[in-house]
Amino acid sequence: MYNFKRAFSFILLFCTFALIWFFPKLVYRRELREEVPVFIVAYKNRFWLVSDSGNLLGTATLSDLARRAFVSQVFVSELKVNEESLNAMNKIRDVLSNPFVTEVKLEDKCAILLKGIVLYFNEWNDLVTHGSRLEMAIKTMEPKSEYFLSSSGLFYKLRGDENEKN
Repeated sequence: MYNFKRAFSFILLFCTFALIWFFPKLVYRRELREEVPVFIVAYKNRFWLVSDSGNLLGTATLSDLARRAFVSQVFVSELKVNEESLNAMNKIRDVLSNPFVTEVKLEDKCAILLKGIVLYFNEWNDLVTHGSRLEMAIKTMEPKSEYFLSSSGLFYKLRGDENEKN
């Protein structure tokens, strides 16, 4: 005699194994990689977390801002930082974690330090190379003043003309 229950369970078991074996091959699977925030960017009146590849991941919290400096004057299109800005941010990655730096402006090539000090420089390498000297230099710098960092590592105070009012 024909055992219907046994045949049904065999077919069910066979189909289950077939689905387990073939289903992953038939369905398009996209590997999702969790992106880690590396930079903080000021864009459209908000602070955004940015991945190493330049994607905007979400808004930054106050604790994120307390841990590292943010970058402003960045060009963003379609929720991605452009290549030129991303290259500049990668060059100054170590400077952004310096506790004396609060903001870096890409277009102006300047860094805003603690006490409201603005530090201008010519090349990104100048800031990276001499960033370790900021701890000693900031002790003697005047609050809310402007300085220039030379390629040799010297800090020059910039002075306005006599007609300029503070």
